[in-house]
Amino acid sequence: MKILEKLDNIIDPRDEAKIDYPLSSIIFITLCAVLCKAESWKDVVLFGESKEEWLKNYIDLDVFGLNVTAQINLFKRLSFINLKLIDNAFKKEFC
Repeated sequence: MKILEKLDNIIDPRDEAKIDYPLSSIIFITLCAVLCKAESWKDVVLFGESKEEWLKNYIDLDVFGLNVTAQINLFKRLSFINLKLIDNAFKKEFC
């Protein structure tokens, strides 16, 4: 899927030694969830759970083997990522 290839081009600002989950997968889940009207991190996690079979066609979900609370915390922790960086990457790749 072309969008996943583009998401892989986004520079991950996290410390490589501390990365457990691919940034491209996290952004993909979040993007899909927001397009389906997710309004909170809890909504993003619930979307991911409810669409698990569909998402497995595109990304490896085995790395997300966490309970719901841990998943919500994961997405919240990553919200520090500079959204301007992601926005610029999207514009560069898709606009």
